[in-house]
Amino acid sequence: MSVERFYGSQDVYFLTCDVCGEEPPEIFNDFDDAVDYKKANGWQSKKRNGEWEDICPDCQDVEMGLI
Repeated sequence: MSVERFYGSQDVYFLTCDVCGEEPPEIFNDFDDAVDYKKANGWQSKKRNGEWEDICPDCQDVEMGLI
């Protein structure tokens, strides 16, 4: 999964593209904030080989042959 939770004095979530490794500059305070960011910024979640992957807009274009 590419929304990862990091534990500490305050739990935070990071979003990472599973294709290229791109990370938005935002750090999210909860999982739902990361999901909202993905939806608002054109990211897609796809299930491949039984695992969920998050894919940034640039990598979606590459996969579709648009770039």
